[in-house]
Order: sequence, then structure tokens, then C-alpha cells
Amino acid sequence: MWVEAPDDAIHLLDGILSATDGLVNVRREYINEGNRKLFKVYIAPGASDEICTLLRVIGRYMPIGELRPEQ
Repeated sequence: MWVEAPDDAIHLLDGILSATDGLVNVRREYINEGNRKLFKVYIAPGASDEICTLLRVIGRYMPIGELRPEQ
């Protein structure tokens, strides 16, 4: 999955998601799309719905934009 977030938020996001006991791994791999940056997030099989819900909740407190499934 790709997650839109600013550079200064990615370390906090990584710290929060590290509490998921290995269900997700935030990478420093990213793609630029104009003024947007999407970071690569690896999600354990079967945990996508749970992690997407968690990311939407986190998005209430820090800037998280588009959640793009891997294609």
C-alpha cells in the first residue's frame, strides 16, 4: 500500500504503527506526484482492513492523505 504523508510526519507514523506487532512496516521508499509524497507501507496478509482503519484514525491527528492499495 502507498500512504500519502509529509516528510515530517513519517517518523511519527512509523512509531505509531510499530505498536501493531509486525502487522505493518513503513518504508522510506516513496513516489513523488507533484507536491504529494506517497510512502510505501508493507502490510501483513489479511491485515489490510485493520491497518486502513487505523490509518484513518491516525489521520484525524496528523496529516495523512490518500491510501492507495498496491496494484
